[in-house]
Amino acid sequence: MKSCLVFTFAIFSLFIHAEDWMPDGMIVDKSGNVIHVVEMPNDFRGPKKTLTTLAYIAEIEKGQTIVNLSKGSAFKVDAEYDENAPPPNDGSGFLVTKYFKVADTTLPKDFVEGRGFFTAGTDLFPLTAGPQLGVMIEVGGGMVGELFAKKHADIEKLPNFIVVPYNLKTLKKYKIGDSLTYSVKGGLGFMVGVGAAAKIWKVGAETSINVGFIGEGNWICNVKKTGHKTVQARYVKQKLKKLIAYGRAGAIIIKAQAEINKYDGAGVGTFFEFNLANPLGMKAYKKFLMGNIVHAQQLAAKVKVVNAFRLNQKGVGKFARKMMVNPVRPLMTYKSKISGHEKKIKFDIPVLVGLRAKRGRNMVISETKMAGSNLTVKTHLGVYKDERETFGVLKRSNYRLAMFTGTYQRLFKHTPTGESLFSSRYSGNYKYQYHSEKLLEGELEEEIMNMVEKIGFKDKLKELKIRQAAVDVRKYLQWRGKDVKFKGKKIALGKKSKKKVLGSTKISADLMIGMEAIKELIAKAIYRGKKWKNLAVKHVDIWFENPNNKRWELCPVIKKGMKSSMGRAFCKMKVVRSTKKGMELAYKSLIRMQGNIAKHDYKKFAKNFADFGNGFSVNQFTFNSVLDLVEKGDVHLVIQWEGERIPKGELVLIKSKRVKFDGLNRKKR
Repeated sequence: MKSCLVFTFAIFSLFIHAEDWMPDGMIVDKSGNVIHVVEMPNDFRGPKKTLTTLAYIAEIEKGQTIVNLSKGSAFKVDAEYDENAPPPNDGSGFLVTKYFKVADTTLPKDFVEGRGFFTAGTDLFPLTAGPQLGVMIEVGGGMVGELFAKKHADIEKLPNFIVVPYNLKTLKKYKIGDSLTYSVKGGLGFMVGVGAAAKIWKVGAETSINVGFIGEGNWICNVKKTGHKTVQARYVKQKLKKLIAYGRAGAIIIKAQAEINKYDGAGVGTFFEFNLANPLGMKAYKKFLMGNIVHAQQLAAKVKVVNAFRLNQKGVGKFARKMMVNPVRPLMTYKSKISGHEKKIKFDIPVLVGLRAKRGRNMVISETKMAGSNLTVKTHLGVYKDERETFGVLKRSNYRLAMFTGTYQRLFKHTPTGESLFSSRYSGNYKYQYHSEKLLEGELEEEIMNMVEKIGFKDKLKELKIRQAAVDVRKYLQWRGKDVKFKGKKIALGKKSKKKVLGSTKISADLMIGMEAIKELIAKAIYRGKKWKNLAVKHVDIWFENPNNKRWELCPVIKKGMKSSMGRAFCKMKVVRSTKKGMELAYKSLIRMQGNIAKHDYKKFAKNFADFGNGFSVNQFTFNSVLDLVEKGDVHLVIQWEGERIPKGELVLIKSKRVKFDGLNRKKR
């Protein structure tokens, strides 16, 4: 008995001290859901080898985007390249995403409508002001479909309207791997506030300030075709309570609004695979789409996950296909708690120019159970995000997201004897993403320099040559679908643009930070004390001493070629101030994280981890100064790009010492 206890304790001791851990990269899906992905331990035998947590719902891509799946070698574009030719493709095809989306909007509705207002001013300049009382409404949602097209010409043949497959007939319209996501967001609450309005002749202006409380619900459902008659379906439900301070102003056609909110709530999620050829599977799937998961749960409870698939005897060895024989297969369930705060601003001159921006921090605490396994994973995720979108004819449509997630995970392994062994692991992820629906020639290089401002590595990134097949997208005279030619040449309906079009384009930077690297940063922050934060200022001094580094790379300027010693001095002052502030926040957060570990306070650890990411990612000087401190630990930094008229590609700036990556995913050992 004694030897058995010693043996059990030895296993427990080995399991509680996890090895160095490196996470996968964060995924931003086509619906704007930022998914945090981690791989399960090597001895995990469940149906899903990765664990996903919804970290953040972002406002991202709209309309239609096209990703060319070709490698760079296919892009051999010469001077004779047709100005309106389809982009080159090596046979890999195109991934097309179609969107129908309603933006996240807050709408206060005043029921007082002027009653109780007082009037002042003159007949020429009347002014009214008074109380407001009513409701505050939030709306959002939409449908997103990710479809595959073998040839560029096939894109036009894709359905204009996305329909979730609800029977085998509609399922046949999609290819294996196609996925669809639909989401609904709604909120209703009360608000109080004050408003004022003024008018000069017939030109008016108004403003209001409100405080409100909202009960909000989010529903996200994803369906993916996995076989000729099978689909995977998952949903996430969130219920939030929000306290909002809201203000808006308008004059003529100019509109502006700002919002500060604090929220908390809970979420649940579940993940199944359905066999639609089985009547019971079809019935459970249809109920699932309507939000009723009870039928699927009842069927899944009867299934042993390891036996949910059987080898089809028509195949041989590793080529034998696994056929689903049960109506429903359980994959994953989880529950979560959500809290956070954010600031929003919106400015809009209709058609001409607009800006939407959000910044804030949130916490996601989730507990996930993987079907068919004896493993439970508890995750504390601290998230810092900065999201911006511009649009309008005077400002090209683009989207930028910068975010950091700090993770603390506890893995509980339940043994047949009733024991619960556990291990802990933590890691960090940073992501910077730029996306444009209609990028023009020359603007990709500009965005690469914007990325340099955030992460540095100028010498490597300025030499980055991404093959492009830009075109003058203009219409030609056609008759019955064919071009009309005069003396062998097509008749153009418009002039050539000065800048050619690249179309939908995305470029991103992803940093994965291992557990030993975080331990090393904490130790060096404690050892070096406050001198730690001065490391980045030295990098700023070196940068400004180099005349080849231009002021426009860091600070806004009227004209890029303009030189001004005073302007350069003000720019340096601004950069030094923000750098010191960022390093101070990163330093203090690391010190607090050490105390959180000692007290086993995982929630505060994740919160301070997010604050560390906020300070660490202020600019290229804070970013590189912190990474320079990592000598023994492991980090991986990769740049990726994709678009309609550029090939998919990547550049590894810092290579992990111990873990091999395929894109953002860790390769199997």
